[in-house]
Parts: sequence; structure tokens; C-alpha cells
Amino acid sequence: MDGIDIPGACTSDDDKRVALKRHAAARAFDLRDEIVEYLLRRLKRDLPSLMTVLDALDRYSLETKRPITLHCCANCCNRRVTAMEIRRPESDR
Repeated sequence: MDGIDIPGACTSDDDKRVALKRHAAARAFDLRDEIVEYLLRRLKRDLPSLMTVLDALDRYSLETKRPITLHCCANCCNRRVTAMEIRRPESDR
């Protein structure tokens, strides 16, 4: 993914791993490899969907005051979080 930051340009799993980790770092949390693998194995594999779930995971972690662990990730995903459930911050509206 050298020099490419276009979400639709990520086609390989390695590119998606890098993009997910960068997105998590931009949101100020460390995304462990086991969580990235869980997301790639269990969810829709297109990057916009993965980013949406990552945002929901961050929000879920903040709301429940729990660190982002594999267990937290599974709980969040089991809630069937979709893009429609994610609230945009007031500053983004």
C-alpha cells in the first residue's frame, strides 16, 4: 500500500491489515493483530465495511469503558453493529 491511501485501493489482506492499523492509530488506539485477524475472518471483507466496524468497536470500547480486546471485539460484532447504528460526532455533521 505504499503511498496509496484510497480505501477502495486495498485489495490484499496485507493492505487491509495496514489500513486497519493506521485507522486505529489515527483514533488513538493500538489494534492487536489477533483482532485484525478476527475482523478479516468474520466480517465483510471490503475496506469500508471493516472501517465502519472498527469505528463501532472504538465507540463500543469507550461506551463500555473496556479495553479493545478480542472478547470486546466479539461482543461488539455480536451486537450486529452496522453503519446505520454509528452516530457521527456533532462536529462531522
